[in-house]
Amino acid sequence: MAPVQAEISNDDVSISSAIMPVPNWSYDDSDILDWTPQVLVENQYTLGASARTITMEVCGGDHTQAATCPSSQVLKEASTQSPNLNSKGSTGDSAIVSFYSFLWFIDSGDISTYAGEFTIMFHFSVEDNNPSNDHLRYKVVIMDDLIDLIVNDHDVDTTTVYNSNSPIPANLDVRSRSWPVGQSFSTDWSMHMVDSLVAESEDCVLWEKNHTGQGNMEGTGELIIHTATHYNTTSSMYYSPFEIDVIITNTTSRIFGNIAVSGTLLDAIHTVEVVATLNGTELYTETWDFMGDGSFPSTAYNTEFENGTICFSAKLTVDDIEVAQDSRVIDDVNGTFSSRSVPLADIVAPHAGTFEVRAWVNGTFLDSNYQNDAIAFNIIVNDTTDVWIREVVPARGAPNYVQQGGQYLSKFPYGEQSIRVVSGNIGWVTVSARMEINLYDLSTGGYAAGPYTCNSTLTPGEEMVCDFDFSSTGLFSLNASITTTDGHTDAFPSDNWFEQAIIVDFGAINPTVANPTPADVFETGEEILAVAAVDPQAPMPLNFTWRMNFMEVLGYGQVANLTMPMGEWQLTLYVEDGAGNLEIAIQSIRILNRVEFSESPHIVSGVAVSTYSMELEFESPDLPPPGVFYPTAYNRDKEPLVMFNMSMESPYGVDISVDSIDATLDLNHFLPPAINKSTVELLRLPSWTGTEMYDLDGADSFVISEDGTMDVHIEESKGGSFMLIGELLPVEVNPANLTINLQKDGQVMLTWDNEGDFENPYFGGWQIYRKEIFRFSYPFESEVQFNSATFGYHVLDVSPDTEEWQDPNFWEQGTCLSYLVMAHNRAGISDWRFGNVSNAVWNPTSERMVVDQVCVDNSDPATTVNDLQSSVTYENSQRKHTVTISWSWPDVDDEGPLTWNLYRAEVVLPSVTYMTPLRTGLQGAPGEVATFSETESALSSSIKVERSYYYVLVPFDEVGNSDYLVREDNAIQVHVDDMFWDDPQNQPPREGCRDSNAENFDPDAVISDDSCTYAWDARLQKDLASGPFQQAGTVCVAVMILNLLMIPMLINKYKEVKVKIKRKRARKARSDEFEEFYD
Repeated sequence: MAPVQAEISNDDVSISSAIMPVPNWSYDDSDILDWTPQVLVENQYTLGASARTITMEVCGGDHTQAATCPSSQVLKEASTQSPNLNSKGSTGDSAIVSFYSFLWFIDSGDISTYAGEFTIMFHFSVEDNNPSNDHLRYKVVIMDDLIDLIVNDHDVDTTTVYNSNSPIPANLDVRSRSWPVGQSFSTDWSMHMVDSLVAESEDCVLWEKNHTGQGNMEGTGELIIHTATHYNTTSSMYYSPFEIDVIITNTTSRIFGNIAVSGTLLDAIHTVEVVATLNGTELYTETWDFMGDGSFPSTAYNTEFENGTICFSAKLTVDDIEVAQDSRVIDDVNGTFSSRSVPLADIVAPHAGTFEVRAWVNGTFLDSNYQNDAIAFNIIVNDTTDVWIREVVPARGAPNYVQQGGQYLSKFPYGEQSIRVVSGNIGWVTVSARMEINLYDLSTGGYAAGPYTCNSTLTPGEEMVCDFDFSSTGLFSLNASITTTDGHTDAFPSDNWFEQAIIVDFGAINPTVANPTPADVFETGEEILAVAAVDPQAPMPLNFTWRMNFMEVLGYGQVANLTMPMGEWQLTLYVEDGAGNLEIAIQSIRILNRVEFSESPHIVSGVAVSTYSMELEFESPDLPPPGVFYPTAYNRDKEPLVMFNMSMESPYGVDISVDSIDATLDLNHFLPPAINKSTVELLRLPSWTGTEMYDLDGADSFVISEDGTMDVHIEESKGGSFMLIGELLPVEVNPANLTINLQKDGQVMLTWDNEGDFENPYFGGWQIYRKEIFRFSYPFESEVQFNSATFGYHVLDVSPDTEEWQDPNFWEQGTCLSYLVMAHNRAGISDWRFGNVSNAVWNPTSERMVVDQVCVDNSDPATTVNDLQSSVTYENSQRKHTVTISWSWPDVDDEGPLTWNLYRAEVVLPSVTYMTPLRTGLQGAPGEVATFSETESALSSSIKVERSYYYVLVPFDEVGNSDYLVREDNAIQVHVDDMFWDDPQNQPPREGCRDSNAENFDPDAVISDDSCTYAWDARLQKDLASGPFQQAGTVCVAVMILNLLMIPMLINKYKEVKVKIKRKRARKARSDEFEEFYD
């Protein structure tokens, strides 16, 4: 059911307070835009209250005494609705009501442009049963440039307990708004007691009333005898000068509690709470208030006579007692800032207690809002001194108890470090303390040993541990005590001493080798830390000797640094006490050979451990062989990336065992940068040529770091062959412009352009698929579709850098082909996403390749040329014959555009299949006349006179098909006659007959028909008659005669020299034989 709600006129909802804007506050004009007016409304009635409208008015000037803002002064108005409220005293009986932010009202009148005093009013639009609380009016001040200092926080640690008369550094976190340059202010603090109880007192009396049954002397009644036993009055003064005393007196009829105050604070309100009790039961409580004026006020309270203990107690409280204060002037702060640390004067408490510290900034008259200038916090000051003994235990080993003589005795070891006393400072001041122990014979009580002392200065919470040597055996009473030595008085001395019955006796040594442990291994030359452990109760001191295999001494002491040679040994520990008792402990130890290695850049560093000499054998990483499938990698959706061998081998060729190998591999040099190193795994490869791989097992492991290095750990193995596998990004390649190129005799060549990352080492190459009749479609939607479409059509694989492939088949005419070239990885696995289909173009609408039909060409053309003719000419100036043939190009028929080869033979042939053409690739427009000329030369292959030649034109189609047959219309025979005598060589050109400057010009030879007649030897006769020719002839004859005379003379001279040389050689040969005879 809905709660019962009263009518507005019958209920009472109040506008309790304003939250924003803050009453009587000063604002900067820039703050007004941030205002979101809020008020607190509360239900003052016992029934629920319904929602109602609240209006807000902002008007200029002070109108707090007016009911509403004067209409002429209204600057801003707004209204909102309050929620339903539950009954008073229940959850939901109040609510904060918010108006729209002033940002919503900029256009209707921006009061941020005003400055001065303003009145804020909130009203319920309908007054309820109590109109007095249905309105709220107050003032604010808006300033053009607000000057304000605000205290945000402080930096005093309120969780720390401080000592009196010790300075506490403190700073205020201060915010400033437009503080003027050069204007100083002060930071102040005052300290006030939190507990207002300053003194108390109590007096009690045991009252007995005895009825005698006799009349009294006055004759007014029964004689009653009162007996009073007074207790001592107790009084406590917590803060000077306040003191209060209670004294009980009596008259014949009543008991009086007399209260006297002997110390007060001027102008402070003092409150005395008086409580009267009978046998601990309160009779009444009264309160007495007075103003301190320097006098000694007193009063009295009374009660009836009763049998029992009657007490009067009085507690004097004074509010807000200031115990200390200080101030500090700040000069170097100005401007506007949100936070700055400003120092306070050091806070000093005059005595112990809990205090409220009030800190503030004092900006004098310039600070507009004093309400935000202060902050308060509590501190605890404690000067209690308290030291204690926490425990007395054996300095070695765990506490142990022995039953002897009907009591349990704490067992302590003999000798050094026998007794340990742990004491500490549990007070709140630093003290100097002295720890002391004494021992007494347990049976006789006589003094046995001591005092043993230990001194230290302890801060609050600090402990000190004192170990004492004790070299006696027996039963003892141990007494330990701690005292202060610097004048401080312990507030709780009950925990300053400790007494205990103990037994001190020889114990077993029980030595063990604590270090090294059985699992530890060491390297040759490595220093071994040997640590001996003994029973905690073993008698001290002890002598320790370390030996190797019980014989060779390695070192002395409970802790020793040893070195041992490579091998397996027994580390032997000899331990002897002061009485000559010897005990032995042994530990097996292995000393290994440690070999550090690296192989830049692949192995950054590494270390192998073994008991043998060894060295690294590392083969540079190699890519997996192409076409090899590794099932383990592909079962994990990963690719084999690189394989390598890393093993430790003996330099002497013997078989060795290796304890462990640790190596750091730089994967950045093993793998391309594009591979995600976090996906890489290291697997064992038992055989370099095999495909089986295994995970590292046992303690073998690998870890890949963020910097791309792999830390490999191998145990009980000398290494071997490994494979790195990982996730390989698809190699994006494309055989672009895949084209079927038709060739003669029905052959085709497939060509394409490699695009993309075809040089990637993990790109295995291209797979070629071929279909006859039907065409491939591309692209594929899935691997299943690809496998279905290409099953049975695979031809071969080619290398990654291949860009053409010659189909070796000779296809019959009419055969149509379609090719598909697809990428595959290094293992030969097809990647159905990357490839292309032959002779296709991309259709952006269907997003598929449109494939053309391509059929082979295996048809020979039989076309003939038109009007094939020949001619032979002779060039007199060059004395050479020239053969010229000409023809007209035929029309283009069904055989398509043709090219022609021109052949020449000296016999008539049916075919020119094996002949070398004179010209190739001849072609022209239909009807166009083409010519070919050939001039004789000295070459054997040129035409010669008096020979016949057979010229043949053979057609070829676009792909080179031709039957090479000689057709009648494409062949012509030409005979080259000697035309020299038809046009003599001395016959000058006709122009020379009329050239008077010509050498052979003869005016008489000019005839009327414009021809010339010369004798054929006319030029020779003219040359013989010339002077230069005759001189040259004379020199030639002279040289000839000279040769005829000189040559015989030179021959005879040469013969004479030849004879002399021969004789000389003969003499030298005889001399050499004579020398050999004597040798």
